[in-house]
Order: sequence, then C-alpha cells, then structure tokens
Amino acid sequence: MPAFVPVCLIAASLLLLFSLPALVQRKLHLGVVFPTAVSLLLFLYAGFACAFPDIPALYVCGAVLTAFIAVGAVFVLVCSLLMCIGWRRAAAQAVRGDETVLVLGCRVYSDHLSNMLIGRLTTAYALLCRYPKMQCVVSGGQGGDEPCTEAAAMKRWLVERGIQPERIIEEGNSRSTIQNFSYSAKRMRECGLSFRVIVATDFFHQFRSSLLAKREGFDAFGAASIREPLLLPGYWLREMPGILCAWVLLLRRKGASYQ
Repeated sequence: MPAFVPVCLIAASLLLLFSLPALVQRKLHLGVVFPTAVSLLLFLYAGFACAFPDIPALYVCGAVLTAFIAVGAVFVLVCSLLMCIGWRRAAAQAVRGDETVLVLGCRVYSDHLSNMLIGRLTTAYALLCRYPKMQCVVSGGQGGDEPCTEAAAMKRWLVERGIQPERIIEEGNSRSTIQNFSYSAKRMRECGLSFRVIVATDFFHQFRSSLLAKREGFDAFGAASIREPLLLPGYWLREMPGILCAWVLLLRRKGASYQ
C-alpha cells in the first residue's frame, strides 16, 4: 500500500463524518457538498492506489493530495481558532442596555421559520425583554422560495411574543451577510439608532460578523445562539471561505481610507 493512502483515507473519513448529519437531513450547501466531494475523490484515489500500486503517476497524485490535505488542515485550524476567539470575545462584552440589537436573517419556509433563525430571534427576544429601551433591527430580504422577506417574518415572530412593533426596524433588501450590515447601517442612520450593536447570530458566525460590522463602522459584539449542533460541522466549514472574503473586504476598505 502506498504511504499516502492512510492519510487520504483518514481525511476522507473525517470529511464524510462531518457531512453525514446534513446529508441525512438533506441540508445541502457549500459546507456539505464540497467536503463530501473531496472525501469521495480521496476514497477514489485510495482505491486506485491500492489496486494499481505500481503506477508512478499515482504516487505523484498522492503527494499532491497529501500536501492539499496538510494545507487544508492548517487553514481549518486557523479559522477555527479565530472563530472561537470571536465567540469568546463576544461573550465577554458587558451589555449596557443602550445598544441596538441586529438580528441577521436566515431561511424562512412557507409555514415556519428555520431552527437557526428561531435561535437568533430567541437570543434577541431575551435581550429586548431584559432591556425595555433597547431597539432592534431585523435584517434579511426575500429568497426565491421564501413566502416573505426574512425581516417581515422576524418582526412578526417578535411582535407575536409581546415586543412592541415600534421597537423593531425592518431591513428587507439584503441577500447576504455583507448586505445585512451595509443596508442595516443605512437604515440605522435614517432612524438615528445607536451604532453600538449586539449582533444576534450563530456562535460560529460571530468572528466574520465582527469583521463585517467593523467595516461598516459599528461598535459591535455578539449574542450567540446554538440551535442545530448536529449540523454544526457543515456550517462551520462553510463559514471559512466567508471569513477570507470578509478579511479581504476589510483590508480593501482600510486601503481605500489611506488613499
């Protein structure tokens, strides 16, 4: 057996194990499809390498795949560390009561809200109940298969539980996390709301949210929710390219400010 095969088999098994809960529930997105495809590729290589051990090209492929796995593992570890640091920093912040709660949108179905969105709203609801003068921005547009804007669905959920409608500002045009922050900043300026913001989102989303909030001039920290732990590995992996994108955007904004 070529020396690269065990490394590929271990990496393939871990990737498939991370993706399995989401695959079973048919929660397909980049953080599930990509690692599943990579794991199948690695299994395929391992099979060929064991069946045809004397083909020199398979050793070259094995070396390339092993290097790819090593670089990927370092990238995942660094991003995971940053995500954990972002979560811990957010948890360490003290709430004063004069902040604005910003709830980032998530999937809305025809007859119910997604569990992740309910988690974010539950976090925001607890803050709004505890601090009666605190105001809230719900941010999220309407996807092609959603019955209404995510902002409208979130406001309705909060109002049904006793939060006064006048405390809730809708931002119903955004289609991404980047737009959540940029469009919400515009609405908050229009309404004269505090730019000291508590971002209600999932805990793995806290670090990227902090980068994008900083880009828009927010003094932001997070209030984390954990709603679907079995699906966490897939969402965790999907978050990592987003962190790279947020970093690039922040660096570009800083570069433009120096010109």
